[in-house]
Amino acid sequence: VGEMLIKKEVSHITGVSAESITIKTTPNGKPYIENSVIHFNISHCEDWVVCAIHNKPIGIDIEKIRPINLKIAKRFFTADEQNYVFSGIPKEEDFDKTADSDMLKRFFEVWTGKEAYLKYKGTGITDSLNTLYVNENNLKTEYFDDYVVRIYTE
Repeated sequence: VGEMLIKKEVSHITGVSAESITIKTTPNGKPYIENSVIHFNISHCEDWVVCAIHNKPIGIDIEKIRPINLKIAKRFFTADEQNYVFSGIPKEEDFDKTADSDMLKRFFEVWTGKEAYLKYKGTGITDSLNTLYVNENNLKTEYFDDYVVRIYTE
């Protein structure tokens, strides 16, 4: 579905038929359109598919905001990101007991930001996620229903 969506929108933008658009992937798995200066990215979660199209490299991610074990943040987030997610929670042993919708929302904001950035780079995970800094100024955030979408571009 994501590929059909991209081909339809690129066709609309360029006037080239959707059937003549060829999508390939780099050795690291980043999709691109052969012989085009258009950049795109796709993400999906449950029944939703989102895409972003730009004239510069771009990454997009969507996640449903749902209950999870927030201790995952200790493993994958920088100290600043952890402070953002757990703001107001003094002790690690209280993370699970006090997890609320705001903390979950902040967790998924950080998570989708990292994913969108990595998809923008197209290199895969080459560094440890807990040391990966993502420039928030390059991220756009959208919310709908129980989902967060983050888009990263220059």
